[in-house]
Amino acid sequence: MSEHEAVAEDTTHAEVTTRSVAEHLNSLLLSADSAAQRIVQEAEARAQGQLAEVEHRIALMEAEAAKLAGWRREIEQMVTALASALGEFARDVEGIPQRVDEALAPLATYVPVLARQIDELRGALVTDQAEGGSGDYPQSSEAAMYQEQAEDHPEPGRVEAGWAAGWADLDDGNG
Repeated sequence: MSEHEAVAEDTTHAEVTTRSVAEHLNSLLLSADSAAQRIVQEAEARAQGQLAEVEHRIALMEAEAAKLAGWRREIEQMVTALASALGEFARDVEGIPQRVDEALAPLATYVPVLARQIDELRGALVTDQAEGGSGDYPQSSEAAMYQEQAEDHPEPGRVEAGWAAGWADLDDGNG
């Protein structure tokens, strides 16, 4: 083998090696490109899936927020109505003493008159019994109290009713 042949063979061998390296590199680049495309596609698919999940959760949260806002409006309306009703109730409760006084005023007006009539009836009975023979009936403490009220307040409708502190006062005759 001559030097020329050896150089030609080395050149051929170098070309084959260069070509095979180029083909190998090309194959590696194609494989890397394909792998990179697969990775990008998988990442995009994963990202789209995650984005869809996030959008779904956002939609759920917006629906819950709308529901809560609706409940809030309903509760505000109920609280407003309740506050109004409580205000009316408070006004009604404040008027109860006046209404009780108005209801009992006619009774309070006639109690002294009734007490005086009872005393007159008792006096008439005492007189009849004194003539027929038996004892004297003194005026009761309640009748005396009503008689005093009648004398202090001779005009009907102007008598003020006193209030008993409790049922026990009525039993004692202090009411």
